[in-house]
Amino acid sequence: MKTMKQLFSILILTIGGLFQTQAQDEFTNGLVAYYPFNGNANDASGNGNNATPAGNYQFLTNGLSGGAIRIIGDNSQYYAGGGHVILPTFSSTLNSGFSLSLWVRDEVPGGGAVGNEAYITFQPQNVYPHCQIFLLNEGSPPKLGFEIHSGASAATLDKPIDMGTYPNSWKHLALVSGPGKFACYLNGTKIYETNVFYTNIFPAPYNALGRHWWDTGSSARMSVTYDNVRIYGRALSDSEVQQLYAYEVSNLTNGLLAYYPFNGNANDESGNGNNASISGAVLTTDRFGEANKAFYFNGAGNRLSASITGIPLGNSPRSITAWIKPDGDTHPVNAVIAYGIGDCGGKMFGLSYSKYLGGTPGYDNLGFWGGCQDYSANLFTPPNQWSFVAVTYDGSNIRLFANGLSETDAIGTLSTQNSHLWIGAETLSDGGDFRDFFKGSIDQVRVYNRALLDTEVQKLYASESGPRVDLIKAVKPSFSGLSIGTNYQLQVSGNLNSWTNQGSAFTATNSSMFYPQYFDVDNWGSLFFRLQVSP
Repeated sequence: MKTMKQLFSILILTIGGLFQTQAQDEFTNGLVAYYPFNGNANDASGNGNNATPAGNYQFLTNGLSGGAIRIIGDNSQYYAGGGHVILPTFSSTLNSGFSLSLWVRDEVPGGGAVGNEAYITFQPQNVYPHCQIFLLNEGSPPKLGFEIHSGASAATLDKPIDMGTYPNSWKHLALVSGPGKFACYLNGTKIYETNVFYTNIFPAPYNALGRHWWDTGSSARMSVTYDNVRIYGRALSDSEVQQLYAYEVSNLTNGLLAYYPFNGNANDESGNGNNASISGAVLTTDRFGEANKAFYFNGAGNRLSASITGIPLGNSPRSITAWIKPDGDTHPVNAVIAYGIGDCGGKMFGLSYSKYLGGTPGYDNLGFWGGCQDYSANLFTPPNQWSFVAVTYDGSNIRLFANGLSETDAIGTLSTQNSHLWIGAETLSDGGDFRDFFKGSIDQVRVYNRALLDTEVQKLYASESGPRVDLIKAVKPSFSGLSIGTNYQLQVSGNLNSWTNQGSAFTATNSSMFYPQYFDVDNWGSLFFRLQVSP
């Protein structure tokens, strides 16, 4: 059985039997509060800044990376009876610089017609300065808002957002404030920065997730799920925000709409029930030599089709990944995976295997199918061999991947139309006007409602490339990025939720080190290490 394997950037496994660990200073340096919501709203940073859930809420076990909290808003503009999380009062030391990082999943975007509600807020809206990240859902299009307001002036960004795409999928929001810097981030990417700095926000007595105040009242009308809320007492750099996003999004089931490992059938094993129908394609041997673990297509009508709930349309971000083994068919183009209706006008989206590049026959290259907004990449996918292929789209650029290599093209705006997902075929009218069929084998198809990061695509490629090796019996952690002269305590965990001190605290004499002890991994299904600064 092929399985989805969660990868953690906290650990990098080497066949030599060592775990290289990313120093946790990178994510705990300056961390004031951390709320993973693992059955409670306690501060897991160790600083005691526990939060308090109120109103209509529930703790979940299927968050981004474990637990989460769902708050249910009341749709009222003047009554704060809806679910929210009250944050503690934070120290004035944050006025020298702070960062907010949170994962949110909209359940009912913006609540009622009043629309405006805060994902996170510090100070009432009529008290200055105040800070908030909010959803403005009363206009068209809806907008994400980031703001610090001094009373006399404001650093603010209102970013239009497709609320037809984002509900029920996770997005990462971050705001960074420091001397000469106000910066906003969406899914690890900086979307705005200006050279301003407002102080004296903290200590703020009115702070919350999913609620805001003003002089005559408050409201809590947002229905949203939260996970991994972090508050830092310093301004994170652009690279730190992106690394934090990549670290926390490393759960490769985030945004996964459908997953077809073809384990003897065409079932969707993402848990979303988007099973595919088989038309002529037959089960065959996969790239590991396992029988009935891939599908073979004859290039003359064989295909699979699936109706995928929430498949990205229009200009929405998305990704598709798969493994292919083309037979070297002489047709100019072979459709690998495609969906959409009507061809030209950017109305389609998919992957193709091309026998030409720029009109020259004799190539075996990966291509993008965008409905007359096509792109043939210089990425070789050799015949009669298995290749990992992927396409990501972020709303303006497509990025193609083949066997660890990639190319980008500014394809522009697409207007993909709704249809079934077709595997092994391309059709102009969702089941009619078939033009191109794939000849060869296809395996492990994934469809996402977000643009995967390059690092995530590479993780998928690495994790799916070879047999799983489970022979390591002992590991020895190493750390880098240490501060010389600082005391550290090694901690060990089997689930990333509870941590146990291991050995005595020590003082770093170098910026990197191997811990002088091996650990037997037979005692844990998973094993994680981190260093915490010790008094």
